[in-house]
Amino acid sequence: DSVPAYKDFMLYPDTNTGAKTIDYSIYLNSVGPHTLKGAGFLINAAITGTGGSAVINGYLLMYNYTGSTTITGETLNLYKLTNVNVNTLHENASDVSAISGVSTIVSGTTPQVDGRTALVSGKAVKDIRIEVSATNVKFYEKDGTNANDTYHLAVNQTLTATNAYGFGPLLAYASHGCSQLTAYKYDNLSITSNETKTFESKILETAWTEG
Repeated sequence: DSVPAYKDFMLYPDTNTGAKTIDYSIYLNSVGPHTLKGAGFLINAAITGTGGSAVINGYLLMYNYTGSTTITGETLNLYKLTNVNVNTLHENASDVSAISGVSTIVSGTTPQVDGRTALVSGKAVKDIRIEVSATNVKFYEKDGTNANDTYHLAVNQTLTATNAYGFGPLLAYASHGCSQLTAYKYDNLSITSNETKTFESKILETAWTEG
C-alpha cells in the first residue's frame, strides 16, 4: 500500500506454553543500517481482533541502533506491548518506545558483545540466545567468531504472564528516502522447546493470512 512500513514484523502464533530457547546469529558486516533504527524479537506475544482494530500484546527485546553505513552505537532494550494497535505499530514513524501502549521495562543496557561494525574487522558474528518462559526472559550474547567464547548474560528480567506464547522478528526503520540499502538478516534461526523445529519449518506449516 502507499503507507510507509516503519516497522516490519512477523509473529508466529505459538500455542506451546512451555519454556523455549531462541537462537540466531547476526553477521555484523552484512548489516546495512542506513535507515535501521532497531532490530529485535517479539516474545510471549499474540494478536487479537481483525482489521484496523487488531491489537498486539506481549514483549519485545530490541537493539536500538545508530549509524549510517555501519553500526556506530547500540543499546539493548525490553518493551512491554499492551493493546498496541497493529497498524500503528507497523506504520508509525515514532520510536517503538513512543507508541501508545508500549512501556519500557529495560532501557539502554550495554550489550555484552560489541556489535558496532565500525570497531570490528573481518566477518564478525554475534550469536544471540533468548531463553523465555511465561514469567522470565534471559538474553545472552556470544562472539561467534571466537570458538572459545561462551554466552554472556545481558538481560535477566521477570515478566508478567500474558497467556500468549507467540514470537517472531521485528525491524524498525527511520523515515528517509534514497537509494542506499538497509539490510538485516536473522541467520541460523532456530527455536528449541519440548518440540525442536527451525523457524522456517514453523512458517511453512502455518496458514498465514494478510493482516
